Amino acid sequence: MDKINLEPLPEKPGVYLMYNNQEVIIYIGKAINLKNRVKSYFQNKDHNEKTKALVSNIERYDFIVTDSETEALILENNLIKKFKPKYNILLKDDRYYPYIKITLKDRYPQVLPSRRIEKDGAKYYGPYPTMSAMYEVKSLLERMFPVKFCETPVYKDRPCLYYHLKQCLAPCISWVEEKVHKDMINEVCLFLEGKTGNVVERLTSDMHKSAENLDFERAANLRDLIFSLTKYMEKQKIITSPDVNQDIIGTFSEENIICCQVFQIRDGKLIGKIDFDYIINEEQSMDDFLDKFLTNYYSKTENIPSEVVIEKMNSEFEIIEKWLSEKKGKKVKISQAQKGHKKEFLEMVIKNAEIYIQKLKSDNNFQISRQGVLELKEYLKLDFLPRKIEGFDISHMQGRNTVASMVVFENGKPKKSEYRKFKINFAEGEPNDFASMYEVIYRRYRRVLDENLERPDLILIDGGKGQLSSALKALEDLNYPYKAIISLAKRLEEVFLPNKKDALNIPESSFALKLLQNVRDESHRFAITFHRDLRSKSMVKSIFDEIKGIGSKRKKYLMEVFSSINDMKELTIEDLIKKGKLPEKVAIELHSKISEKFSV
Repeated sequence: MDKINLEPLPEKPGVYLMYNNQEVIIYIGKAINLKNRVKSYFQNKDHNEKTKALVSNIERYDFIVTDSETEALILENNLIKKFKPKYNILLKDDRYYPYIKITLKDRYPQVLPSRRIEKDGAKYYGPYPTMSAMYEVKSLLERMFPVKFCETPVYKDRPCLYYHLKQCLAPCISWVEEKVHKDMINEVCLFLEGKTGNVVERLTSDMHKSAENLDFERAANLRDLIFSLTKYMEKQKIITSPDVNQDIIGTFSEENIICCQVFQIRDGKLIGKIDFDYIINEEQSMDDFLDKFLTNYYSKTENIPSEVVIEKMNSEFEIIEKWLSEKKGKKVKISQAQKGHKKEFLEMVIKNAEIYIQKLKSDNNFQISRQGVLELKEYLKLDFLPRKIEGFDISHMQGRNTVASMVVFENGKPKKSEYRKFKINFAEGEPNDFASMYEVIYRRYRRVLDENLERPDLILIDGGKGQLSSALKALEDLNYPYKAIISLAKRLEEVFLPNKKDALNIPESSFALKLLQNVRDESHRFAITFHRDLRSKSMVKSIFDEIKGIGSKRKKYLMEVFSSINDMKELTIEDLIKKGKLPEKVAIELHSKISEKFSV
């Protein structure tokens, strides 16, 4: 390491990048003082084995100076996502936790469910561990506060049923003053911030007044509502003094799996817990896990407490503390639990994390998704975890309506937002799975190159050697730098690798093979579904073309109303006249043609 010159390093905040001898970035870090931080890698002899492995592979370094420590934190996070260095922990969490969103900028703010936090001036409460937990709270809010919960009004000039049930004051048609509605929204916010006691007092007072005014139906409804609210509050255990707002974060790891649990304490009450689990590469040091987790977690939530309690401090937390304080607009403290109730709570959180890992390990789906990824790395002799897999399949019927599908699995689980469908362009009536596979692979990875999209760790082709050769030819013609590619032949569940004559022997009982089968079966299902849709639409179109009285305009309308043959098979002549706006004679002929199709 003597040849690395450390003199140019400034004593300023920033981000440093470590390169290996192939000019590949292998580690990215942040620092309050770049000079001190980078020097510590080469002057400190007390590193653990993983950090020593990192240092031994550093050929040179580079750095970017920032104006502040928080800028360094954000830049580091973005660069890690972009370059995915080998020795950095990549905390890819594919779940989007639910929130309750309040659109404060609207004239009449709405209370809505949301999966993402956006910079739109709204206030977000959460995250909630599950959708059902979020909807439980939202349902209580709807019963307690007659504010706006719908995005669009049911009617333009009159209130809907909720107004008559006294669950809404009809803000959608401006039947309530803005100030009155916003005052109620403020109460909703107080409730979501954990200040539920005031709400119970108000509802109890309203119940007594309703009984005194002989409005017994309203009094009974309020009584039931108070009961539901009290049951909800019982789940929020009072565990410390009422002025305490903390997140207590504990971790437990076993083999390559690490579980992190966040216990949310607001106004002294435990209001919820959220579980996270990750697979960690063997090469990656756990030293920086917690600061990466904190950055990842708090970048996705506005629910920042006054204090974050963790197991062990390091120098990086000073930067995160400043960032959290800026994000919250108030001082946020990160502290280590050393004694007293903080240490007791943290021990409870760590115990829960351990129990969560044991629960995961007993779940077969988890074993296939997570253990399957680990096993695949070993069977395929990869030097990285195949976290992202893209799987391809071809579907056609005697060469007609040929389509291809691409499915994506991340960390062993389907990521349906990235699925893609392809219509194959070569001439109809010429069934050629090899040419189809070449086309879809070429089109997909040309786009990956052109748009600089994220590359998959593993490409999985449905088929044998022929399909794999076609896919490889497409990648070679593109000069695409793929990481790994294999094919899975269904007949004997054989796995083929490039330039290997014999199939790879992956045991039938292994989680690795089960994961590959899941990807293959999902790509097959997706392709078949797309093919059926196209075939059904083409059948509809051909039926319309056979009938005199259905011209281009009428055909276009019918295609919009009845998009597939399955939509039409149960229709009566009266349905065709009414829904399709057809003359009786045309409807009778169309009904006859449809009946013929389904009788074949």
